[in-house]
Amino acid sequence: MTTDVSTVIDRLYNSFETGDAAAWEELLADDAVVIGTDPNEFWDDMGSAMTALRAQLNEMKDAGMKLEPGNRLTRNVGSGVTLFVDRPTLKLGDGGTVPLRLSIVIADVGSALTIKHIHLSVPAANEDVLDTALTT
Repeated sequence: MTTDVSTVIDRLYNSFETGDAAAWEELLADDAVVIGTDPNEFWDDMGSAMTALRAQLNEMKDAGMKLEPGNRLTRNVGSGVTLFVDRPTLKLGDGGTVPLRLSIVIADVGSALTIKHIHLSVPAANEDVLDTALTT
């Protein structure tokens, strides 16, 4: 198991380009909660999440996508618990880009790290989603 947060993140980011789900399979907790942008991307167990992730990682690899880091932030939020936050950019195969928001909760279990929660989504303006302008 991986014991360094930056190594965990690098492995996950690399999987978007390679399509290799091994890091996810190794690091995702059995009871992890995984949330994405699509309304159907909400899984509360590793098995369901991995079924979708394996397919999506291959689809992104085949489409020539790559995840590039933004401003990585790491916060210790408790004994053995780390919050990782980033604004990565998804580079599309056609050269386009999509800004993303990412948060991951990583727990130190024994001598290894495990992902308990991950949320990766496309940001949207409040007005676009709520049809109401809110202060930001």
